[in-house]
Amino acid sequence: MPGNAIAVTVAEEHGVLVVRPAGGLVWETVADWRSWLDGHVAGDSGVPVLVDLSALTFLDSAGISSLLSTSERLRQAGVPMAFTQPAPLVRQWLRITGLYAHLPIFDTVEAALPAVRPPQ
Repeated sequence: MPGNAIAVTVAEEHGVLVVRPAGGLVWETVADWRSWLDGHVAGDSGVPVLVDLSALTFLDSAGISSLLSTSERLRQAGVPMAFTQPAPLVRQWLRITGLYAHLPIFDTVEAALPAVRPPQ
């Protein structure tokens, strides 16, 4: 990934979509992230979403805003979602901004599953 590129992979695991952005979520890459989000919301699948932040290497104010809008848009669409495994730098920014206390963030994918999946 050259420069400030972001790659987004999506896999179905444990009955949820696990979305893994890798690289920097910055003003230059937010449009790429939002295109995935727009497609998922438009698809109206209702499949719960976990956003695995472990490979996110950098985040600026546009990236933070994008994470907030991701949470809000999926919530408004009725899609259960949570963030998991924030990389150390991302975790630090989420704590500094106070968002760690307001967003559904879990240490592992497995820990987040009960929050997004209905009991079976």
